[in-house]
Amino acid sequence: MAGTQEAVTTAADVYNLGAILYELLIAHHLFRAERPLEAIRNILEREPKRLSRVNTLPRDLQSIC
Repeated sequence: MAGTQEAVTTAADVYNLGAILYELLIAHHLFRAERPLEAIRNILEREPKRLSRVNTLPRDLQSIC
């Protein structure tokens, strides 16, 4: 089932919305990568910087993101 359309759930939408919000709040990419495979590896293996360390934002907004 991996790699098929059925394997994609609403969790992917929620993740993507969170990533977009994160990028808007800190004004740069969540993970920078030269190639798509490198970006996927970064997403799977690395933790993004905490918003509290990057920007001063209300705690509720950090939690949502």
